[in-house]
Parts: sequence; C-alpha cells; structure tokens
Amino acid sequence: MKNSFSYKICILFLVMGLTLGISGCTFFKKSESNSNFHAEIDKLLAILKENSFYYENEEELYEGALRGIVASLEDPYSTYFDEEEYNNFLSQLQASFAGLGVTIGTKGSYPIVTSVITDSPASKAGIKVGDTLLKVDGEDLKGKSNSEIASLIKGPKGSARSIVIASDDMNNQNTINVTLDTVTTDTVLSEVIEVEDKKIGYLVITTFGEPTTLEFENAMETLKSQNIDGLIIDVRSNPGGYLSTVKSMLDYFIDSEDPFMYQQYNDEEKVPYYLKDGKSYNMDDIVILINEYSASASEIFAATMKELKNYQLIGKTTFGKGTVQVTNFIDDDETKTVKYTTSLWLTSTGVWIHGNGVNPSIDVELIKFKDLAFLEYSEDLMIDHVDQEIKEMQVLLTRLGYITRTDGYFNIQTSDAVRDFQEDYMGIDRATGFVTEETIYELNLELIKYLNNLENDEQYLKAIEYIVQN
Repeated sequence: MKNSFSYKICILFLVMGLTLGISGCTFFKKSESNSNFHAEIDKLLAILKENSFYYENEEELYEGALRGIVASLEDPYSTYFDEEEYNNFLSQLQASFAGLGVTIGTKGSYPIVTSVITDSPASKAGIKVGDTLLKVDGEDLKGKSNSEIASLIKGPKGSARSIVIASDDMNNQNTINVTLDTVTTDTVLSEVIEVEDKKIGYLVITTFGEPTTLEFENAMETLKSQNIDGLIIDVRSNPGGYLSTVKSMLDYFIDSEDPFMYQQYNDEEKVPYYLKDGKSYNMDDIVILINEYSASASEIFAATMKELKNYQLIGKTTFGKGTVQVTNFIDDDETKTVKYTTSLWLTSTGVWIHGNGVNPSIDVELIKFKDLAFLEYSEDLMIDHVDQEIKEMQVLLTRLGYITRTDGYFNIQTSDAVRDFQEDYMGIDRATGFVTEETIYELNLELIKYLNNLENDEQYLKAIEYIVQN
C-alpha cells in the first residue's frame, strides 16, 4: 500500500525547480454546471473521434484536454504531469535518478559536456568534460534543447543507450554503449578557505532536496571542527526545494519568536510559520551569495537570514517567485497529476517578493563572466574574417590573458593571440595562427575551467573581502 503522503503533496514551485512546501492542500469542488460540462466534453470527443482527419487515439485527446484545462489558468506555475513527467519532477528533489551522469552546455548545433559525475555511467564509459554529444540511439542531437536531450537519455535503471561523441574534432567520433544506473548528486558542497589570518567556510547549496538537511548538518559539523571565523553560504542558481529543508537550515542559524514567513490565501488570511524555539549556531560573519536564478525556497532562505539576522546578501536580485503550489493525483492509479497555485508566500516582514525578488545588501556584477559563451566550429577562421563567433572567441582569449581586439574582426593581433594560445595548449607544431576545430575544442575546455575558477568570481571575492574586513 502506498504511503498516504504520496497522494497529496504540497509544494512551492519555481522557475527551474521544484519546491515542496508545507501548505495545506485543497481539492476540486463539484459545481452545479459540472454535468453540462462533462456532456459537452463527451460530445466533443465523440465528434473528433468520428470525423477528425487527425484523430489517432482517445488517450491523446484526453491528455490534451487535461493539459488545456490547466493551461487555461494562464498561470506559468500550474501544470499537468503525466507519469513520466511527475517522476522526473520528484527525482530532481531526491537528487537521485537513473541516468548518464553529465551536465551539458549548448552552443549552436550540439551539446558540450561541462561536468561528469564521479562513478556515474558516463565516467565509467570514458565520457569526459569537453566531449560533444552527437547522437543518442541513432537520434541526431543537432539543434535539440537540453530538455529534449535529457528525455532521450533518461530511462529506467538498466536501460541501454548508444551514444556517439566527438572528442577534439568532429572527425574523431566514437560510439559508446552505456547502461543507465542510479546517479546520486551532492546537494551540499563545502570547503575551508584560508585568507590572511582567517578561516572562512564556503558552503554551496545546489538545491533544497531530500538529502540536503543531513548533508548540510554534516558539512557544518566539519566546518565548525576547523574553527572557522566566517561563513559564505552560496545559493546562487539554486531553484528551490523542500520548504522543510529550508526551515531546518534556518533553525540552525536563527532563534526567533517571529514568523519566518507567511502564506496568504484568497480570503486574505495570512498564516504565519515559525522556526523551532531552541539553541542556534551563532556567528557574526555570515554572508549569503544570491543571483537572478536563486528562486522560491532560496529566496525564503535569503530573505529570512537578512530580515531576522541582518546577514549580508551579496550578488544580484533574485528571481522573484512568490506563489505557492500544491499537487494532487487526479486518477486512482496515480499516473496523472495536477500542480496548481493556492496562495502567496510573504517574507518575515510581510513583503511579497513576486516579480521583484530579494535585493542584495551589496550588488555585485559578474563582469569577468559577461559575454562569454561556448564556441561552435563551422569553418577555419583566419585574417580578414568577420563573424560573431570571432567576437566571442576574442572575448574569451582576452579573459584568458591573450591581447586582442574584441569587435569580431580577425586581424593580425587576433592571429597572434590565437597562435600564442595554440602554443600553450596544443603545442608549437600546431600553432598556425588560424582557428581550427581543434582550437575551438581547446578554447571550450579552457572556458569551462575559467567559469569554474572562483578567482574569476567577483561575487565570491566580495564575500571573502567582506568577512576579512569585519
């Protein structure tokens, strides 16, 4: 028998994420007009089944009707899930799924592998950062979105996938046969940075998922054992997660009798939510990093830390997701699910951040990351060529320390910069001064390293500076 909790799950849902919440769930109520509505639907289905040139099967019409009903709300956070979509929805929160174990970035035609999870099917099969994914089970990936690519790769544990990849250049293609397995991702990452005479803990929360509370507590115990003098909590690009997880983390830092958030329903009743009354971990120097992709549960965390403890927020204004959704199964077999908005959520001071976001205490732009993009090879590039791709390459070369113009015109200075890069990363025998496919591959590898280097992250560096100076 299924746990009764699986029947009715209350959620805060956000931009890229899935944020489970703590609100009470509501059910559809029958109205007097339901009988007419059902009769009209039955008649419409009968007409289309009998007469439509495009009719294929009744299930597709039924699925379309369900999606259309939800879409008519014109609420971007309300949606209908079939069984596969709902399972994908939950797997992201559980930080465990059957898959390949890579993250990808897209630029132009094909996806580039930007990271490979340790001990995943991808790492065991030899897929590495910088590889280009070309085909999955014979399906060409050219021009496909990340979600389309993910749907082709994902499947039940034990499923076989044939993946064609290119390394170095498109002529160096290999077919790799992999078996999908359970991939578990860490939702909390931590380390200690020593700056001058201070030890600073750095805690990255990628999502507020099912395993996050235990991972967070273990990470904090490790950091505390090293006698840290300050703490940076990074929730940038964190799309949200379980509200119960957010609450447990806030309990760790805050001891307050004030509500940490409210929910407001159609009747304008505001329902307060409180943290537990008990001993919390006190530290004066805590900084929270936020950006425009920090959403929902991340915004609750950041706003509460700012409003109830006056901790500094550094980065950019957050996404601004201030509504609450719930999910209900709509069939006895629990294969069809609807997610819909029931209320607003407000910060501890009663502010509705929807559409506005949570503002940082210190606004910091990521200047060094601006205008950077993965490069795509279409042809060799050389002197007197003019192209947007050349401009993007010039910007990257400049950030990597090679002097060149950045207006898209390939001149002698650009050729010299390309030659210097080729000598450093490809060897002097390949240093031609014009851009080959291998050059694009090596540049993309260096771009991935550049983006992952905290020394290029102005928001992180500002947080370090703030703690050191206080």
